[in-house]
Amino acid sequence: MFEMVPLGVTGFIIGYFNIINKINKYKFQTLVISCITYHIINNYQLFRIVKIASYSGIELNIKSICAIFIFSLFPSDKITDKNLQKVFNLLTNYSAGLFYLHIPIRNYGSKYIDEIKNQTFLGIVYNFLICYSISVVGDLIFGKTPLKYLFC
Repeated sequence: MFEMVPLGVTGFIIGYFNIINKINKYKFQTLVISCITYHIINNYQLFRIVKIASYSGIELNIKSICAIFIFSLFPSDKITDKNLQKVFNLLTNYSAGLFYLHIPIRNYGSKYIDEIKNQTFLGIVYNFLICYSISVVGDLIFGKTPLKYLFC
């Protein structure tokens, strides 16, 4: 579980300081900088860090931040269909928890669930459901505290 601490801290900071709402003022700049940063980190090994436990290092953390920023710029406020809005809200309520938990759940789940081990589509669905469930429970437990930002 120690490998999740840096990712959890990152999610907590992004949520606690309301960074997603703040970057909306600078959508184009955020998109460009996030895409360039992701590309550079993905294609050039800038961070050669010894792997500690299952933590994939600062590289994964920065790429995660870039991906969160890129996808947070999706203009969901322009969707007018109420049913589609409900589906998007349901699926995205715990996106931080899903994003930060999916790798450890994949690593642990591949030991016990063949679909996750074999990297099938059903394995992705299982991983999603496990991460979503953990995030819902985490939000129920910590929903009145700043720790809720670890999950939503």
